[in-house]
Formats: sequence, C-alpha cells, structure tokens
Amino acid sequence: MKLNLKALEDNQAGDFDPARLNVLLIDDEEHNLYGLKVHLADKYNVFTCLSGPEALELIEKEKETEFAAIISDHIMPSMTGVEFFTRLNQLNHPAFRILLTGYAGLDNVVAAINEASIYRYLRKPVDTHEITSVISEAVNHYKEEQENIHLVDQMRKQLYLHQLKQIRNGNKLEETMPVGKGEATVISFDIIGSSKIDHPEVNHFLRSVFGRCGKLMMENYEDGKDLVANAFRIKELGDGFLCSIGYPFKSKNNGNNSHV
Repeated sequence: MKLNLKALEDNQAGDFDPARLNVLLIDDEEHNLYGLKVHLADKYNVFTCLSGPEALELIEKEKETEFAAIISDHIMPSMTGVEFFTRLNQLNHPAFRILLTGYAGLDNVVAAINEASIYRYLRKPVDTHEITSVISEAVNHYKEEQENIHLVDQMRKQLYLHQLKQIRNGNKLEETMPVGKGEATVISFDIIGSSKIDHPEVNHFLRSVFGRCGKLMMENYEDGKDLVANAFRIKELGDGFLCSIGYPFKSKNNGNNSHV
C-alpha cells in the first residue's frame, strides 16, 4: 500500500501508521467529520473532505493513496453523495462506499445504489457503534478483494485461462491439465544486468522480446477449446524468462502430443 505523506500531513491529525488502511470521510458539516474521525483515528489513517468535488480533487491529486472505504453524506450543496459515488464508479475506484442519508433523500438513494455501487447506506442519525462496525466490515471486504486480485494476478503468470476458469468453477488444479508422459526440452535464459542498462529504449526492447516469445508460444491456444499450444511458460524470474519448449498440449505444427 502506497501513501502520500504530504497529503497525510495536510489532511490528518495524529501519528501516521503505514500499517493502517486509509478511509475518506466526506461531509459539508465539519463537526460531523470531526466526531466520526475521533472514533476512527485509532484504527485507520483518516482523510476528510467537505464536499464531493473536493474529494474527487483529492483522489485525482493523490493517485498513489489507496482508500479502503469512503463514507459520504448524501445531502450536500455542490454534489450529492450519490452523484459523488456515481462519478467514483465511473473512475473504477476500488474503495467500498458507505452513504449516510436522512429519510428525505432515501428514495433517490435506493434507486441509485447499483449505479453508484454503494456497499451500504445508513439512515441518519447514525449510531457511532453501528457506523464503525459497518466501516470495519467494508475495510475487511476491501482487504479480501485486493488479496484475491493479487492472487489471481500471480496465478495468471503460472496458469492458462481455461485452468483459471475451471478452478473458479470448483475444479481442483490437477484436474485442469492433461496428465501423461512425454519428452520435453526446457530452455532458460537471462539478460544479466539488464536492470542497470542505461538506455531509454531498454524496457521497450525487453517487453517486445518477451511479448514476441509469448505470442509464438501461445499461437494456437484458444482458451482451452482444443488444448493446443506451441510451448508452455513455467515461470518468469525477474527480467529473465524460464519456459518449457516441450508441448503440454497437442501442437498443430508437429503433431506432438506429449504432456509436461
């Protein structure tokens, strides 16, 4: 988790703890912000804004600051909470959203929950214990979601698309690949010291080389329909590249049907 220390110093009172997650509070009434912030500051890094536009400006300016949960009042002069969260949804922001609303704005809230991707809405006046409990729940869901995203990203480096789909459907990993004996050749190469090469095109060159390798290897693979591919990437290691040039699937190029 990356945090912008200057934004934290400008926006938050108290000690900064990099181990804590961030929450953002939005309300045009300062006493409401202060009251809720007091109850949350011992668990989270708390940011505050007095309006939706101010919050959007903060999010845009401090792009490296991740917010696990954003809590906004609904009825505000310049932009309602629903309008703010709808805009946030258009930005594909991952924070979980909690809306505070009185009875007068409830109809509009219910109608816009899906459009604004609101996680929970609470009716005002809100009990302190209730809102802190809901925020804790939202933050935990955020952590689980980010961990799952990270896990899937790591699995994509190792597994084929059809394997990921089968695993999501409940299949065991060992059931997603054909099993058998066959010949395989393993090739490994590395470009020693590539991270120290001082040239503006080095990253582009390395990406193009590995991209072409990947394209050639997966040329005949069609998302598991025919289980056909030209090679099987085992693992990436830094700026090196380790792959198996045996054929885990039947190859259209040579008819080899060996498995790895």
